[in-house]
Amino acid sequence: MSSVGSQMRRENERLLEQHIMDFMDEASQHIAESEVIFLHAPGINKTFFTTESRPLYDSRQKIRSLMFGNKKANATEASELVKRICDTRINLT
Repeated sequence: MSSVGSQMRRENERLLEQHIMDFMDEASQHIAESEVIFLHAPGINKTFFTTESRPLYDSRQKIRSLMFGNKKANATEASELVKRICDTRINLT
């Protein structure tokens, strides 16, 4: 027997996976046209995107892993990661 909390967690994980897959389907044209894909999915999480029949399987050669530490998986942290990726600095030395 499992707890109600664990059942809710599994259902939320299933819904999140479906949401991600739907989003990746919507973005498939942009993914196909991109030259580089930055992916922050440490450990086994990367396989969710890159294994056969997954959204980024055909674009594996474009993927560049990002090794940014983050505190929590939420919108605020995601925005901070985007800022860090897009921050361009030119050193004139």
